[in-house]
Amino acid sequence: MRPPAPFAVRARDLRADEVPSLAWAGGPSHLDAVNAELRRREAGEVDYLAVCGPRDVPLGIGGVDHVRHEGAGTIYQLAVQPPLQSHGLGALLVRALEERVRARGAGRVMLLVGVDNPRARALYERLGYREAGTETDRWSYVDDTGRTVDVADECVLMMKELGSERGR
Repeated sequence: MRPPAPFAVRARDLRADEVPSLAWAGGPSHLDAVNAELRRREAGEVDYLAVCGPRDVPLGIGGVDHVRHEGAGTIYQLAVQPPLQSHGLGALLVRALEERVRARGAGRVMLLVGVDNPRARALYERLGYREAGTETDRWSYVDDTGRTVDVADECVLMMKELGSERGR
């Protein structure tokens, strides 16, 4: 792991007006998906956060779904700007999302990580997540030609119990 980011960072709610600036996180279909999640946030189903530096610009983003699994928050759509990866921003984001789960009274957090993403898996393991099975994550996006592409990603389901960390 590289040294921590050489500036102060904090997590806060992502604002809808910031979504167009997130092209580093994915293409237009991904940004549409982020907008859809912000609408779900208005309904109280999810929290969606940004990790920001001193200029209050999103450097990382991610959400936690509070309704997908009863008694658990499900972290998803995590992304950190590539040049800032491995500087602790992802860990800060995951911890902030865990706090949102804890505040809702849920006792565990779940997430999926692609089997071909050992760096992310190592981060989650350092943060206390353990393998709890496998799952196929499916989504679609529209490519540059306007064609819909269906994706199926083999993932490891990881889980963390929050009960032992209360009061931290």
